[in-house]
Amino acid sequence: MSKARLIPLMVILGIPAFALAAGFSGTDNFNDGVIATNLWSPPMTMGDAGLIETNGHLHFFATSNPGSGWNRAELPWRTSAPFDYDWQAQVTVAIPDLVNTATQQYQMGFCLTLNDASQTANYRVSFLLGKDETNARKFFLNIVTNGVETHDAPQARIADSATIRFRWVAATSSLYTEVSTNGGSAWADLWGPWYNPLGMKATDCFVCMIDGGSEGGKVVNVVNNLYCDDFVTTVSGPVMTSFGNGDLTWTDINTSSVFTVEWAPQLGGPWYRTWTNLTGVHMTDTNKTVKVPMFYRVVRDSQ
Repeated sequence: MSKARLIPLMVILGIPAFALAAGFSGTDNFNDGVIATNLWSPPMTMGDAGLIETNGHLHFFATSNPGSGWNRAELPWRTSAPFDYDWQAQVTVAIPDLVNTATQQYQMGFCLTLNDASQTANYRVSFLLGKDETNARKFFLNIVTNGVETHDAPQARIADSATIRFRWVAATSSLYTEVSTNGGSAWADLWGPWYNPLGMKATDCFVCMIDGGSEGGKVVNVVNNLYCDDFVTTVSGPVMTSFGNGDLTWTDINTSSVFTVEWAPQLGGPWYRTWTNLTGVHMTDTNKTVKVPMFYRVVRDSQ
């Protein structure tokens, strides 16, 4: 039995999980010359940096020298992704061939944080393509959990562009960091899956952000073309479309899949597939307590 898809139906933090998942899916090809406020929350910046949509791309720029620190700009996708849904987010990144000194680097890609965009200092997974102080192009991975930062070994990259992707598998709470060099036709995982790298709970959600930065006084102008393009987010089915009046409805692109509806007394489980615990209940005292359904989910058993 393959439990590749879990769907809680009760309200999480005031937002139904299925509505959150459905709203996460979307695209932006950055071709209209202005950052779409219906898709993105206001950008967050550090130092003298920013993001501007021009020439069909989303460009990073850093116009002054902050010394040894970072110039950074992040653009949060307006809708979050729930913990209990399979989803993916991808973006194409291009980096220019600028020359760095021994303390400089520049990067472009995206990052994830926990529940709120302001949490990046404490909870963060960054997946970036950039050029380091040795002037070598590399993929970079940075994880911060509860304020503790870890890095994985950078992976070399010869070409100046690539499509990178976060992919979340809810059944195993695993995050994949993948790259495609042919526009998304084939993918390779760079570091192997990470099991729940942010220490998330079922009531938590992901915030996905475009992320650009330069370090060590590296000035990056818009004309230097450090940019990203073709941002795409999708939620893998099944997706629940309604729950009420005694009916539960979901959709799935595979019309031959087999599902089971499970129930739980609390959001974190345990989850049950039968009513065994609620039938033939024997009294052993004058009071008896049993666990009853408070949450439901749809689980794919097979394709």
